[in-house]
Amino acid sequence: MLKELAQYLEDQGAGVYSPGAGETRNMFISHRPDKPAACIVLYEAPGAPRSFLGYTYPELHVEVRGESYDYTGPRAVIETVITTLHGIMNFDIGGTHYQVIQARQEPFSLPDDVSHRPRVAVNFRVEKDS
Repeated sequence: MLKELAQYLEDQGAGVYSPGAGETRNMFISHRPDKPAACIVLYEAPGAPRSFLGYTYPELHVEVRGESYDYTGPRAVIETVITTLHGIMNFDIGGTHYQVIQARQEPFSLPDDVSHRPRVAVNFRVEKDS
């Protein structure tokens, strides 16, 4: 799920995920590197148990970190992520059929890292074929 959604976000212009993109890569899966300062990270989080009908319900947690003392940059990027993913219904991404992707709440701030780089996050409810 994470690789598919990262690639989809890249295809829609939200960031650069493609391995091998070198210096331009700013989207990562399940880990947040120290560089680049401004980056997008996708994490899978616990969701509801899978259904007997073949659906799974993982949660998607997306964090965006900005340059030191720059809150407006990551806040704008998280809005792009929300606009791109929120409301996807009955749509195939990377070979997986997604029933729905829905933002759980408005974006929220997380504590700055030790380099004073602000972080903004949002969680998504995901329903997809298993």
